Amino acid sequence: MEEHIPLRDKAGEVLTSTMWDGDRKPDSSRARHLPNLPLELQEVIVNELEGENEALKQCALTCRLYRYLAQKLLFKSVVLEFNCEDAVQKFLGILQNPSQLSGYVKHLSIGERHGRHEADRAQMLLNTSIAQIIPALTNVVDLLLGGFVYFWFTDLKPSLQLAIIAKCESLLGLMLVRVKDVPLKIFDHLPRLEKIDIHCVAFANRRGSDPHCRVVTPPCRIKDMRLADANIPRMGSRTVYPFFMEQKIAVGLLQSLSITMDRRSWEPFLPTDIEAVKGLIRNNAESLRFLEVIISEHAHVVLANDEPMFHVSKMPALEEFAVGGVLCNSEIEIPATGSIDFGWLSRHLETIPSGRKLNSVVLRIAIFWGTLVTDDILNLEGLAYFENLIVDKVLPQADSFYVKFKIWDRYGDIGPVAKQMQERLPTLQGLNVLHFEEYRTGLGD
Repeated sequence: MEEHIPLRDKAGEVLTSTMWDGDRKPDSSRARHLPNLPLELQEVIVNELEGENEALKQCALTCRLYRYLAQKLLFKSVVLEFNCEDAVQKFLGILQNPSQLSGYVKHLSIGERHGRHEADRAQMLLNTSIAQIIPALTNVVDLLLGGFVYFWFTDLKPSLQLAIIAKCESLLGLMLVRVKDVPLKIFDHLPRLEKIDIHCVAFANRRGSDPHCRVVTPPCRIKDMRLADANIPRMGSRTVYPFFMEQKIAVGLLQSLSITMDRRSWEPFLPTDIEAVKGLIRNNAESLRFLEVIISEHAHVVLANDEPMFHVSKMPALEEFAVGGVLCNSEIEIPATGSIDFGWLSRHLETIPSGRKLNSVVLRIAIFWGTLVTDDILNLEGLAYFENLIVDKVLPQADSFYVKFKIWDRYGDIGPVAKQMQERLPTLQGLNVLHFEEYRTGLGD
């Protein structure tokens, strides 16, 4: 009898199930007649079970038709873990036999989904079977490289590096998570890419001594882009934003852009980084429908001349936007009275043109050490202007609006600063648009 090898699906469940053997006659006492329904309708019914893996396994035991339909969904997403050598080898064995399974895989994850001890790193990077599997999966369109554990791309076996780069040529979606030394040449191998997500990634310039690495054929079809904590340590700027601007990566077609300007530093971003992000937004002003910019996750927001990162009035297709950053930080010396206000948020709201209707506006504000936020360092006039601007201009033009505070305090009590914000923004509090929670993992939801 044939068997599914013990792989994991996208949700992390082990995919193991003995499949029905077409050469073996079923027990007539247990035989069931399928309803006399068109094949197309039966396929629609099985497709409704996507994500319900136990139910799909039972469907696969029913008959040849349901086996085929269920396998297409069970093997749609496959996770190859560096430390699951036995499972990977069994899967490779199945692919080397006449099988349709290789064509079912659309979404492929390579990396480590679970935390491992540092001693396992050498073993993790020695897996050679994955390099043989990747070319066999001819219909993969989405690739996730990485996981919960950092690893170095350049420590992978050369055959695995080449297999990953080659697979990039046919990808529609690419996600990189916690990977170091990713070669910049990867951007020369993404001609079909429509979606890219980069989180906690360090790129490496391997093209000689030229600090201004050039991408020969930059991706030109990207519609959805998310960037967070991505840098190029060996180049002049630590972040990828100037590089993306210079190489014209994702220009003119972006419909969704999310940027979290986080480099795990208490220092504000350099002007070159700020200007590069502004340029990315400006280059896609005509096409953007969703925009999220977290200006900072650690340092307090510093914008030259208090200029906004973007102008809603110059983005005719924009339907939703979110902007956020750090209001104050306990690690940074706070100047004299009036140092804390919401001016940088107000500048963005002022760019909403009169009569413009938006689906959603979200403001995200982080406060490190809530006990620092006292009345003597608050710009009360600025807060009053901020509230009036929202009530008079934003609320009438947005179907959904809220302000989300994430607060960290040495003593773990966010109540006092939350109460203070409620008292200083009484109208917004009365409208129930102020939300408070303890700061734990960042500004994102």
